[in-house]
Amino acid sequence: MDKKQKGEILGAFAEAFHEVVVPELEAIKKVMATKEDLEEVATKEDVDRIERKLVKIDDNLERYGNRLDNHEKRVTKLETRPTIS
Repeated sequence: MDKKQKGEILGAFAEAFHEVVVPELEAIKKVMATKEDLEEVATKEDVDRIERKLVKIDDNLERYGNRLDNHEKRVTKLETRPTIS
């Protein structure tokens, strides 16, 4: 293989590379996340903090529901108790 054939092969390879690989790299680049995109993503600490807040809210709602149940029981007791006249 002489220099001319080597040059032709390298030229054909470079042309094919630019026709096939470069457009694919551009397509991949379009869907890749940028540094700005990554800054907007929630971190594990953010998720943990939100989860703790949700657990706290859930606990509060459960206690509030229990309190309502207790009030209902007290009201029912008062309603069924004979009145003193």
